[in-house]
Amino acid sequence: MRILLLNTCFPPMARSAAHLFHDLGCYLVARGHQVSVVTEFPWRRLGCAEFAAKYRNARFWLRETMDGMDVMRVRRFPFREGSLIGRGINALLLPFTFYLGARSTGQKDVALVYSPPLTLGMAAFLLQRLHHVPFVFNVQDITPQDLIDLGLMKDPLLICFFEWMERFTYAQAACIVVHSEGNRQYLITQRSVSPDKVVVIPNWVDIDLIRPSDRLNGFREKHGLGTSFLVCYAGSMGYAQDLNPIIQAAKELQEYEDILFLVIGEGVRASEWRQKVERLRLRNVRFLPLQPKTLYPSIVSASDVGVVPLTEELRTPVVPAKLLDFMAGDRPVIATVNLDGDTSRIIREANCGYALAPDDGQGVAEAILALYHDQSMARQLGSNGRAYAESHFSLKVCTTQYEELFRQIVRKQAICQPKAGPRRV
Repeated sequence: MRILLLNTCFPPMARSAAHLFHDLGCYLVARGHQVSVVTEFPWRRLGCAEFAAKYRNARFWLRETMDGMDVMRVRRFPFREGSLIGRGINALLLPFTFYLGARSTGQKDVALVYSPPLTLGMAAFLLQRLHHVPFVFNVQDITPQDLIDLGLMKDPLLICFFEWMERFTYAQAACIVVHSEGNRQYLITQRSVSPDKVVVIPNWVDIDLIRPSDRLNGFREKHGLGTSFLVCYAGSMGYAQDLNPIIQAAKELQEYEDILFLVIGEGVRASEWRQKVERLRLRNVRFLPLQPKTLYPSIVSASDVGVVPLTEELRTPVVPAKLLDFMAGDRPVIATVNLDGDTSRIIREANCGYALAPDDGQGVAEAILALYHDQSMARQLGSNGRAYAESHFSLKVCTTQYEELFRQIVRKQAICQPKAGPRRV
């Protein structure tokens, strides 16, 4: 098959969305398919200065080959990361720049589109309408509802416009893929999408790359972490993440000199959390900048506990990639999340840690102490998470489901348009 992937994030950007599509593309290439990617120039969360230099002076378009994939990069307007107006302008321009980029890669059999941003679905609609390319809409965050919940979208007219775009895109997609059953039920009950149109394919984790390993590793040695009981958060520090319960727990546990809180990453709220830690004079919290993807498995291994913090305002179902990473790495998890959501359900089913309310910093401190004092229990919870990840979230299991879904859509398209000529599958 000739498969097109549309995603604003792609390596070398160090984001879960980028790694998901890169992993899928590599799998499809290994299976003998032709894979093209349209994405933006990498502009943040690169984890390595040499990448920034490579793309800084490129023109509006750049075409390159990456791991057997034909990658077309398009330029975005350079607003600062925290600019909501800038994000809005770039989102509205995406359909046109991505459509032109996609056309330059040639005719395709099927496209997979990552959302958010929601507007990227309009580029896929143009390909469908003008060039008969069916598309699968991969809904990771339910937009605009997530933006409304986070207080980032308040204007009634703007909300009405994006809700129309959401309904329109769902209607035009050949299939909608979500990463959890909670998301599927939300689209069916809250967005009136036909149950036959929504498919659950979990996000995956590379269980061969992230696997049980010694906690006393080179990453600890390099950063002088010693043998501390390491409570780690590594990821985005944006509007959807709330580090308050982690900081509150650190304040509660100051007397434990060998418990260290490690926060790795960047985002629009990173300075806010650093300033709060400085105000409270917490010496048991340490920040590190974003690290290269190659170091991520060693970060998971170095941790004794993985923390997954989401803000209370985020009510739509979500399963953060960090949860799966710590499960694959054989580490217990403490998540501060909506207790009715999929993240808490997975933690309960896997019996791999604690799911607590987003404002329960005291509960986080108590859970950390329980794991700190009972190392055998911590190891058992970590082992439970690893077993669950192997059976539910492995790269091979999940990507194979995408390949079969693409085959079904291409076959259906060939039946509906018999005059279009044979397609290579």
